[in-house]
Amino acid sequence: MNAEDEETTVEMILEEAAREIHRSVGVRMHRLGVCEWEVRLWLVSSGLACGAWRVVVANVTGRTCTVHVSSAYKKFGCTNNTESKSTHLDDLPAVI
Repeated sequence: MNAEDEETTVEMILEEAAREIHRSVGVRMHRLGVCEWEVRLWLVSSGLACGAWRVVVANVTGRTCTVHVSSAYKKFGCTNNTESKSTHLDDLPAVI
């Protein structure tokens, strides 16, 4: 798998996972007043998909689901080490 295909595959997997979570708890979250939620994660990979990823799900009406998947790997680089670095995703800018 080439690096560009890997990035596209990761985006599709993250979007599908977010939609599955929305199917499971989206109506409940809307009733509780949660109109938007996000998940941030760090992916370790040998390709371009390596780095910080952010998934933002908006559910303003309770009947819609808008998913934005973005990554910050281009600006921050990545290492193939499996050792954890002290990088906090809160310090990374939102790329939407």
